[in-house]
Amino acid sequence: FSPSAATSIAAITMAHEAIVLYRQLMRAAKGFSNYNFREYALRHVRDDFRQAAALRGEEAERAMAKGREELVSLRRMAAVSQLYPQEKHAME
Repeated sequence: FSPSAATSIAAITMAHEAIVLYRQLMRAAKGFSNYNFREYALRHVRDDFRQAAALRGEEAERAMAKGREELVSLRRMAAVSQLYPQEKHAME
């Protein structure tokens, strides 16, 4: 393998991991029972990924690590949200 091939393989792997993380975060954000929390979480995930799209190298690694931490946090918050369901919002 040449150095450029190894770099492109690493970039493809990173892109795949980012897509998987994005899907996991979106799925976790949809777990909120409250409309406002759910929409806020979905918007937050989309906005963070749009901002991180141009990152490369070490900055991208840090953004992925932050995303994984956010995933754990989102899953925990969504689980708590399911424990205390609220009435349907007018927008639902």
